[in-house]
Amino acid sequence: MEAVYPDEVQRSHAHPQPRSEEETRRVIIGAATQEFLEHGFSASMDRVARRAGVSKKTIYRVVARKAALLGALLAERRESLWLPADASRIEPLAPREALEYMLGKVARQALSREFIGICRVMSAESIHFPGLAPTFYNEEPKHSIDLIAGLLERFRSRGLLDLQDTSAAAAMLLHMITGPSFTTTILGIEDTPDEDTINQRVRDGVRIFLQGCATADGTAE
Repeated sequence: MEAVYPDEVQRSHAHPQPRSEEETRRVIIGAATQEFLEHGFSASMDRVARRAGVSKKTIYRVVARKAALLGALLAERRESLWLPADASRIEPLAPREALEYMLGKVARQALSREFIGICRVMSAESIHFPGLAPTFYNEEPKHSIDLIAGLLERFRSRGLLDLQDTSAAAAMLLHMITGPSFTTTILGIEDTPDEDTINQRVRDGVRIFLQGCATADGTAE
């Protein structure tokens, strides 16, 4: 017989205020993240419900199936990466400062323990569930590359950068900064780099990149 888990409104005799739909969604996604990290796509909706302190019925009100739950947690990460405040902050900056700010945020997320764990799950499960790979790529790596490419395109249109393909350039720049650590970390050879190491690699990567593509009369620095 399937266990019944009390919904969020019934968990206490004190009858606390029920969560909003958005807060409930965040709690479920947080629980699902830990479940996927620990169990891969063998994640149990029962365990997600227990972790979140909600009923399975509540989970299925948020997402229709397990694959959709995985997509939802990836989308949540994507949406939290770049906020309107970030766009306002980089608007007046020169290319070097703007790229360092953006690449710093992207690199810290890409090299976080949580993201590395999700990548391990995707690598292991995508063979058995081919539909997971496109979902993951579009929500995570491609989104980050598109953000960087958009910034490069803005500077190119102002005559500050000499680039033919901003998407390819964005991918190369991101890989230059995160690639070596990402490979050794996902293989378990090294731990995730600390904040100072990431910041230094961002500065070095942006400097090398701009030395190669800044226009002669631009103000890329």
